[in-house]
Amino acid sequence: MKQVYCICCQNERNGLDVEEDGIIRTMRAAKSAIGMKTNQNRLVWCKACYPDHLHIRSPAGGIDTAPIEEFDADRLKNPVKVQGYEDRRRRYETRQMMYVGLGVLFAIVGLVISASVQTLGTAILLVAFLYVLSLLTYVPKLKVRS
Repeated sequence: MKQVYCICCQNERNGLDVEEDGIIRTMRAAKSAIGMKTNQNRLVWCKACYPDHLHIRSPAGGIDTAPIEEFDADRLKNPVKVQGYEDRRRRYETRQMMYVGLGVLFAIVGLVISASVQTLGTAILLVAFLYVLSLLTYVPKLKVRS
């Protein structure tokens, strides 16, 4: 049986399910490549790790303020909406595209100025560095329906 862990605080708790996106799959692959045990646990985002302005919107349209432990399994697997989450996720995706776009722009400028293998290598490293920099603001994708 898979255990349930919060992606933020790494404690065993209930919460909203996190989608297995490329970043999580890459982290799990990297851990298994270096010999660390990967249990493929189910990842969630627990109520304790939500910022105070994030609330689960109930199907009736109101804000549900019940503690996450009181939610039944169906509510946790298929929440209607998490207020504020969409903005944070959109900001993360925008920053990620901006950082990668800036890296590509600098790489193109560098290659135009000096077209060499060393410049190409530096350009690739710059794009990779800026992508990793964008991960500092990573917000996991939740399984929610709009």
